[in-house]
Amino acid sequence: MTISTHTISRHSTCRIHGQLTHSMGPVVVGSLGPVQDFIAAARRCQDLWYGSWLLSSLSRAVADALAEECGSESLVFPGAVSKRDTAVANKIMTLVPVGLSTVQIAEQAHGALGMRLRQLRDEAFQRIDSSNLWRKSEALLQIDDLVEWNWVCVSLTGGDLAASRRAAERLLAARKNTRTWTSVSWRLAGERKSSVDGLRESVLKQELYTTKRAQRARFGVRNDERLCGVSCSSVAGRIWVRTTQRASPLLRSRRLH
Repeated sequence: MTISTHTISRHSTCRIHGQLTHSMGPVVVGSLGPVQDFIAAARRCQDLWYGSWLLSSLSRAVADALAEECGSESLVFPGAVSKRDTAVANKIMTLVPVGLSTVQIAEQAHGALGMRLRQLRDEAFQRIDSSNLWRKSEALLQIDDLVEWNWVCVSLTGGDLAASRRAAERLLAARKNTRTWTSVSWRLAGERKSSVDGLRESVLKQELYTTKRAQRARFGVRNDERLCGVSCSSVAGRIWVRTTQRASPLLRSRRLH
């Protein structure tokens, strides 16, 4: 799939020349996050790298879904993401063609985000999937609850794309501040919190800490350290990326094991 490499000014120019005037409807701006959770769940620089790579991969999935629904020329930001190794920021902006439902398009983008997240989650957990020393079902629920997809839409009035973007950014900031809070889907009452960030309950069973060190190494834990599903995925994902040769050239050149 080829996604537009046009800048915002190029889109504005196209609209002025009549190429987008009658075919484009509202502007949709969305963001993925919270980025702080990826940072808080990291224990090493490699974990930070994996969190950044994961968020970029999820953003790419959303951009691809929007380009598929609205057309590659409708995607304003990000730009050149047709190459698989191109990093994608967690902010997406697209023009919606007249006649398409913004709600349906945003929901399909959310579906693509969830599908990609589950794919990466399952690939990362493959190395510890056979272990009975962790609560896999709760870990999966914690991962599913990790990423938020917030979006807004505004009319492209007067053909002023820059003004529409500023209005959308204000609405998006308001949406983030008034998000809907719900109860967590996992049930781990009484369990100790993650030693890394203290946000979520640990998914590691007590039996893990009475086994040999090699067993604990599969989860990247030491001594009495506790990890939630997000931290476990960060550790497992880092090792999965490294062993499948998808890490950065720096990691590959250093042959980290």
